[in-house]
Amino acid sequence: MNGLNVVPANQTVKYSTVYREKLTPMQDYFLPGAISIKRGEDTLIAGVDYSYDSETGEVMIVAAAVTSDLEIIANGEPNLTVQKHLTGVTFDGPNKVRYNTKYEGTFTLAQNYYHLPKTIKVEVTNNTETTELVDGTDYTYNSETGKLTINASAVTGNLDIYAVADNYNIIDKVENGTVTESDKTTPATIYQESQTTYLYLIADQYYKMPTSEQLKIYYGDTLLSPDAEAYSYDPETGKIRVWASTLTDKDTMLTIVATPDPMDFDVTKNGDNVTVSGGAVAVYGTDY
Repeated sequence: MNGLNVVPANQTVKYSTVYREKLTPMQDYFLPGAISIKRGEDTLIAGVDYSYDSETGEVMIVAAAVTSDLEIIANGEPNLTVQKHLTGVTFDGPNKVRYNTKYEGTFTLAQNYYHLPKTIKVEVTNNTETTELVDGTDYTYNSETGKLTINASAVTGNLDIYAVADNYNIIDKVENGTVTESDKTTPATIYQESQTTYLYLIADQYYKMPTSEQLKIYYGDTLLSPDAEAYSYDPETGKIRVWASTLTDKDTMLTIVATPDPMDFDVTKNGDNVTVSGGAVAVYGTDY
C-alpha cells in the first residue's frame, strides 16, 4: 500500500470470522476512493463480501468471505498542490486538492483594482510535463462573479493558477488620438470616485482636435451630456472635465470615444501653359 497506514498492524484473521481494519493516509495523501480485495484468484464483491468507507478508511470483510488468505489492494491518492500567481486579486480556493477531484474557488478584487480578470490561465504539471488547461473544456471561469471550477478529470497533477486584475477605469477609444492626464503625456487610466477628473485629448499628428459633436463620453452604458452638466469639453485645447457629481462609482467604466478628422492642406498650382484639374485642398491620408 502506497501512501497509507493500516490499523491494526497485525493483519491476521480466523477462518469464517468478520475482519475489520482501518486505512489512514500518510502525510500528503488522501484515502483512496475505492479499494479491491483478492482471495486467491477471486476478487471479492464490494457491498456483498466487504464494505469500505472512503471518508473514514474503515474496511469490513464479512465472515462468509474469509475462507482463505486475503489481499487488500489500496493506494493513497496524492495530495496535489495548488500554486496561486495573483495580481490585484485574492483567491479562496484551497492550497491542496485531491487527485481527480473537482476544484473550486472564487477570486475577489484587492484594494485599488477595479475589474476582475477577463481571462485567467490554469496549468497542470505531471512529473515534469506542464500543460495549459482549456477554458470551457477543462475548467470554467466567470469574469463577472470570479468563480473558478476545474473539472475533476483535469486534476491529474499539481495546479498553477494565474490571474491579473485590471487596475483601470478609463477606456480610451479615441481614434488617431490619446486621452491623457493633465500633463498631456501620460495616458489616462484611472479616475477617483467623487472627484472632478481633468483629462486632455491629444490628436495624432496631421489630425484635427475632435469637435464637441465628435466627442462621446459614456459612464457605464450611459451616454453623458454636457448640456446636463455631466462634463465639459474645450475643442480648442482638448481639455475635458468630468464633474465629481458624475463619477459616483469607481467600478463604473468611463469611456472616451472620438473620431477626429484628418487635416487638410492647401494645394498651390504653379506653372505656365498647363491646366490642373485637382482641387485647392488635399486631405491627409486621402488620394489627391
